[in-house]
Order: sequence, then C-alpha cells, then structure tokens
Amino acid sequence: MRTVKVLQLIPTAGWAARFKDGDGEFHEPLIGWAVVHYKEEAGDAGQYRIVGVWVGPEIPEGNLALQEDGCVGYVPIGEIPTMKEVLK
Repeated sequence: MRTVKVLQLIPTAGWAARFKDGDGEFHEPLIGWAVVHYKEEAGDAGQYRIVGVWVGPEIPEGNLALQEDGCVGYVPIGEIPTMKEVLK
C-alpha cells in the first residue's frame, strides 16, 4: 500500500506546475513546495521528493494537490505564454 507523508510545506509565489494531456498543455499556480516521503509498500525505505502544491477546481475544499502524473515540470509564472501569444 502506497503511503505519502508531507514532512514540510514551504509557501511560494510566482511558480506554476506545467501539465500535458490529450488536450494540450495547461498550468496550475503553486501555493507552495512540499518535502514529501513516498513509500510504495511495507519494508520499503521509500524516497524523498520536493514537489509542487496547488489547489485546483477539482480538489475538495481544504485539501491540497501534490505533483501527479502528467506534470512535466515547473515554470515561473512570467514564462507562461499568454493566450495572445498562443494564438499567433
């Protein structure tokens, strides 16, 4: 059984997680970075990672979303192309 334990949460501003799916690319603004311990099964030492944290429209109120499959990286918000730039 996989366990995920957030060890520390550090607030951030100005960063977004970048995702790609069948419809293209989209971004979610980060509210922080988390130091997380992932453990796949009992007896497994697990691994530590630093991941982005955000609150999205599909996330139940009061919960945080950690980096998930489909996240291809992080970008400063100023580097996200505007709709005008995309449509050129």
